[in-house]
Amino acid sequence: MSVVVAIALWAYVITTVSPESEDTFYDIPVSYQNDVLEERGLMIVSEKPTVTLTLKGNRSDLNELNENNITIVVNLAAIQAPGTQMVRYDVSYPANLPNNAFETISQTPNMLTLKVENKIKKPVPIVLEYIGTVPEGFIDDRENPVMDTTVVEVAGPESSVEQIDRAVIQVDLTNKTDSVVGAFQYVLCNKDGEPVDAQMVTTNVEEVNLSVKIQRLKEVPLVLNLVDGGGATKDT
Repeated sequence: MSVVVAIALWAYVITTVSPESEDTFYDIPVSYQNDVLEERGLMIVSEKPTVTLTLKGNRSDLNELNENNITIVVNLAAIQAPGTQMVRYDVSYPANLPNNAFETISQTPNMLTLKVENKIKKPVPIVLEYIGTVPEGFIDDRENPVMDTTVVEVAGPESSVEQIDRAVIQVDLTNKTDSVVGAFQYVLCNKDGEPVDAQMVTTNVEEVNLSVKIQRLKEVPLVLNLVDGGGATKDT
C-alpha cells in the first residue's frame, strides 16, 4: 500500500504540480507567412529549415506538446533582395495552453539562414536525340518529326535556369517497323548536353506528344517504254 501511494504521489507531482520540468522538441518544421517573394521575382532555394526548442514549464502542459503542434513562423515580407538572409521567427503553442505556460531555455538556431535567388523564366528548344536505326527495308523520317510544341518554358532560380540550354528527348528507333507515336518525357540539359540539377525548376509542360514516321522501303525496276515518232526510233 505504501509503495502504491508513493507512486501515485510521485506521478501527481511530476504531471501536475512540478513547474520546473524541462523537455526538448527536435526538428520542428518551419512555415512561411506573407510569402510575397513570387511577386518580387524572388524565391527561396535553401531547404526549409527546422528548429529545436528546450522548454521549461508544468509537466502536464509539456505533455500536451509535440513537434507537430508547436508552430514556427517566418514572416517573408521583410525579404526584398536576393542573397543570404538571416531572419527571425516566432513560436506559438496550441490555443488550449496559456501564452505564458513555457519558458524558453534554448532555441537552435537563434535565427534562420535562408538563401534567396532571383526567379527567372525562359523558353528552351526541344532537341530530339535518336538511338539506333530501323531495320533493313524501312526508312524513318527523322528530319520531319511532328510535335505539339517545339519549346519548353522553364522557371526557377537564376543559377539553375541559366544553365539550361535545351530539353532533350531520346527517341529509340532500334528495329522499329511502325511509326513512333506517343507522349515523351524530356531531360533539361546544358549546352554540353549534360543533365542539369532542376529540382527547383518548373516547366509549362511535363510531356511532349511526338510522332516520327517509319515507312517500308522497296526498290522496283524503272522501265522505259519508247514510242517511235517524228522520224526517231529506238534504234536511233
